[in-house]
Amino acid sequence: MKLAKIILWTLLATIFVGVFGQTNAKKEWNKIKFSYQIDDFKNFLLKYPNSQWAPAAQRKLDSLNETYTFYDAIKNSDTSILQLVSKKLTNDSLKKELCTYNEKLKLWISSSFYKNPSLLKQAFKTPVESLLSAYQDTAEFLIIHLMLAKINEIRKHRHLNLLRMNYQLAYEAHHHAEAMCQRNFFSHVDPIRGNPFIRAKRAHFEGSIVGENIAAGQESIEHLFAAWMKSSGHRKNILYKNYNTAGMGFCVCHNSKSKYKYYYVNMFGYEK
Repeated sequence: MKLAKIILWTLLATIFVGVFGQTNAKKEWNKIKFSYQIDDFKNFLLKYPNSQWAPAAQRKLDSLNETYTFYDAIKNSDTSILQLVSKKLTNDSLKKELCTYNEKLKLWISSSFYKNPSLLKQAFKTPVESLLSAYQDTAEFLIIHLMLAKINEIRKHRHLNLLRMNYQLAYEAHHHAEAMCQRNFFSHVDPIRGNPFIRAKRAHFEGSIVGENIAAGQESIEHLFAAWMKSSGHRKNILYKNYNTAGMGFCVCHNSKSKYKYYYVNMFGYEK
């Protein structure tokens, strides 16, 4: 009889611990499932390796590791490093994106705009549609560099430090431009992906401050910056002395429900 009671209590205790553990695991999973922090999923798997959410946590961890490898690669913006990293990726879409990105970076570095900054002034006034027609697959990459060049021209005239391109912020800025087009909204806050600071952290940006300018519809870089400089908030970002890096995003919108053909995003930051 005593043995039977011991077995019964052991079984009840095991069931209680199991149910309690699953309840805790569920609460923890609901807290972290939208996180972009690798450590959140590592810790979850250490605490709840046999929970029903463990496979999903492992998939998210693997995906984040790949994504951060991608972000770390573009942070270096070195064509040889990009090529090396692309071979190590198992995620086919990221691998393809990194290869494409690498080729565009090579073309930009070899372009006449890169070698001869005096041509930039003419390019600022050139209609975006003409740039897209002339440069085709590399046009979007050209446009984000023209945006950076225009900002630095403005800052130089005011004796401010020049900004360097941060390709992690640029990648995230591009995604925000695409999101506004595809989901037909115009805001710094993406209902799904969050505010600029959250999105910058998602892109593995390690800087301490983040700002953002957005615009839509302007037909040239000159028109874009004329609009931004007339707006006090956007102007403040462009001239803020503590920024030292920036990332630009641009997309041509093919969503028939959108009011605008072009979307522009400029993310600013400070990093040591």
